[in-house]
Amino acid sequence: MSIFINMKLYDLINEEKYTFNEKGDLYNKEGLLIELIDENNSVVGRTTIYSPYFGGVIDNEYYDLYKNNENLNTDNSLYLFDLFVEPNSRNKGCASKIIDRCKNIVKDCNHQYLCLISDMSNLPAKSLYEKHSFNVDYEDD
Repeated sequence: MSIFINMKLYDLINEEKYTFNEKGDLYNKEGLLIELIDENNSVVGRTTIYSPYFGGVIDNEYYDLYKNNENLNTDNSLYLFDLFVEPNSRNKGCASKIIDRCKNIVKDCNHQYLCLISDMSNLPAKSLYEKHSFNVDYEDD
């Protein structure tokens, strides 16, 4: 059992196994597409992030976040949209790598928040976001 855990931990921290491909621009409607590429040059995961200030394809519910969090605004936040990991690459740390890359982009751009909307009945996603210290600012029925 401990050998399996150690092997899995190695996969999670092996930085040479994955690279990122980024296309687009945070500050336009299409945003920045971030792809996680494995050693076989296959896309194993992706997301798009962008500034909500530029009115990209954003969920209407996103603007409810501004009503419920006085510190959050379109000038200090980036929006993570459509995080996806290929089924055969799940539970290997790929989603965490993508979120960590997004967090670094937020810092590099001098923003303060990385935001997203998720269906909280999606328990794997909820667990992932809790692991990365996302806070629930708004819940609807």
